[in-house]
Amino acid sequence: MAHPLIDKIVNEGVQSINVSMLSPALRKALMTEAGNVLMHKGRFQEAAHAFSLGENKEMLREQGKWFLEQKRYGLAAYFLLHVEDEGVLQELAKDCIAANEYASAKAIYESLGDQTMLAFLRENFPSG
Repeated sequence: MAHPLIDKIVNEGVQSINVSMLSPALRKALMTEAGNVLMHKGRFQEAAHAFSLGENKEMLREQGKWFLEQKRYGLAAYFLLHVEDEGVLQELAKDCIAANEYASAKAIYESLGDQTMLAFLRENFPSG
């Protein structure tokens, strides 16, 4: 039987609970389990957010690299933007643009604070 917080996260979203009061170990365990459930449901962006809140860098890297191997750059970005350095993220953002994954590229440039590229993408690809 799943933990009630896992059910709440899956049904209402990651933002539905405040995990800041939990111990780091409990937060990591709960958010990792929630992330795994969300992965199995195909809710990848939410899973990345759950792993990030749980500070589970291993899962973020593992899932991000798995999506990279499949050349699913947009999905890889949601996981790797939490754990990779600027150079890797810059290259991934370029891959996202080349794959027409503009929302993922925007997320990367937002995390990097690159206002120039954000403005460019918003101007040229407003729906992405």
